Amino acid sequence: MNTQINVGDDAQITATGAEDGQGISLNALNDLDITDKVIINAAGALAGTGATVKVTDDELLAQVQVGSNAILSTLGELEISARGQGDVVGSVEADSSGALSVTVTDATLKIRPVNNIIIDSGADITAYGDVNLSAGTDTVSIAMITKFIH
Repeated sequence: MNTQINVGDDAQITATGAEDGQGISLNALNDLDITDKVIINAAGALAGTGATVKVTDDELLAQVQVGSNAILSTLGELEISARGQGDVVGSVEADSSGALSVTVTDATLKIRPVNNIIIDSGADITAYGDVNLSAGTDTVSIAMITKFIH
């Protein structure tokens, strides 16, 4: 999955509403609901089973980029988030019985999320309400970011 919001270079976004819930909201969200389950049973004199579950995602990107010299201005709130959520379940079960049995199982689940907020040089961001930046699973306010910078 590749979910991106790109505010281009020299773009301008203005929100004039100052009521609660009004402002600018740029949210890139990957919502996963992957389920796979394999159950194989074999019984007999020459029993053989095999099972495979494989789910991979080499690019699970959620990204918001504000281009150089872009202007974001709001009288209300500003929210920028890049994150992912969801459930990934893989299950494998294999049984064999009998005089000669072979059981082969395999399960591979590799989900590698990348969550980025990129604000290019020269971008001008002004908000008179709350500002929330969220990359990953948590939200950090500008007050906390300022605390980490100093």
